[in-house]
Amino acid sequence: MNDIDELTRWRQQWQAMQTDGLDFENLAQQARRRNRREQLKTLLEIVFGLVTIGFCVSAATGAQAHPIERGVFMAMAIFVGAFLIWVMRQRRLNWQHRQTTASSLIALERQRLDGKLKYWRISFWCVFALLASCLIMFAITLVSELSTARAWLLASAANFPVVLATGLWSQVVKAEVKKHHRRLDELVGPHPAPP
Repeated sequence: MNDIDELTRWRQQWQAMQTDGLDFENLAQQARRRNRREQLKTLLEIVFGLVTIGFCVSAATGAQAHPIERGVFMAMAIFVGAFLIWVMRQRRLNWQHRQTTASSLIALERQRLDGKLKYWRISFWCVFALLASCLIMFAITLVSELSTARAWLLASAANFPVVLATGLWSQVVKAEVKKHHRRLDELVGPHPAPP
């Protein structure tokens, strides 16, 4: 067991020495810049998420809301809240935590790239789930209340371009992440595949 731990420690030391010839100050400066961007994105997402949750709760507690609509709006508020918590956790993983070597900064950059790809994939499916819930509510209210059904149809129509844009952007991000991984591989060599 100690031999494996020692081998792992030697491998990490060797990898740290392998990348120590890189311009560490430049890498550290880029990491600090990206760190500030990640923190700003987190703040904006928190504000936007809280506004969305507030809208869902106010719509659910409105006097005109049908009981099924109240449930759907509360479910959407919980859904957005859960997504917001997940986003905050993912963003915090991408913040710089006092890396001291070039290899640790490169590992952080790889982690950021992989997290970015995961974020946009999950964002697409979350927006798609919201569109599906709007369409389901349209179908439910179509038979009982035509004016409410129109509102759900408009909500679906408004959400459809968001689903398309998120899907297209996730494909752009996927290509961008591949390109950045190739650059990092050229810089320090290929990284091991995740387990």
